[in-house]
Amino acid sequence: MKCRDKSRLAVFLLVETLIYLAVIFPGFHGIVNHPLRYAAILVCAACSVLLFWEKRDRNHLWLSAALVLTALADFYFEILTDRVLEPLFIFAFVQWCHGIRLMCCLPRPWKEERSWFFFIAVRILGPGGLAAIMLKSMSGGIAGPPGMTMEERLALALMLVYGINILLNLGAALTGWFRRKSRFFSIVSLAFVLFICCDITVAANLLYPHIGLSAEAAEALARLTWVFYIPSQVLFMVSGILCDYSGK
Repeated sequence: MKCRDKSRLAVFLLVETLIYLAVIFPGFHGIVNHPLRYAAILVCAACSVLLFWEKRDRNHLWLSAALVLTALADFYFEILTDRVLEPLFIFAFVQWCHGIRLMCCLPRPWKEERSWFFFIAVRILGPGGLAAIMLKSMSGGIAGPPGMTMEERLALALMLVYGINILLNLGAALTGWFRRKSRFFSIVSLAFVLFICCDITVAANLLYPHIGLSAEAAEALARLTWVFYIPSQVLFMVSGILCDYSGK
């Protein structure tokens, strides 16, 4: 790693660590916490854009797209706190961007055209079709917890699309790590594991009345959301600083 990259990494990690400690500090709660948490995500997004501006390759293009969209989704969650559907919709695009980035870096026997066809079929059409079937079933009273509003059903459908894609991304990252044993795929795999842990806490907090979870348990899980979330986004950014396009 070049000396300049080491300096960038050190400054980036220092800033994110200070924000992270302020966010998870037990006595630091209230409305001030929202801008602080959002600042951690904005720093990742801004750094990814600057890095892409320098590198100009597909790896950093899709990394910056994913992190900028993440910042946009979190604007709804953290600043416009009454929104649910919009950020879930954006987070689906976030996972598609991460998936395309992995597709660009993975060693694969397919030609580019076949890879894109496979991606669209498995990542977009497949989960979208399952979500549509689930919505149709719930509207007919066949599936879904009783008493759910239409917004909650749409949120559940978007969670399905998002959840399938993040699991596929984790699988792709682990596949890359098993094939290459590279630093890039090990960092990205860990980032997705933390991301999924964060998502579990978010889903439990949103759906706890329908899954037999008490409000106290949901609140306890909600406190862990940012414990997992900030490190996951930091690791995505670290993978962009440390690793080149080929994933070595």
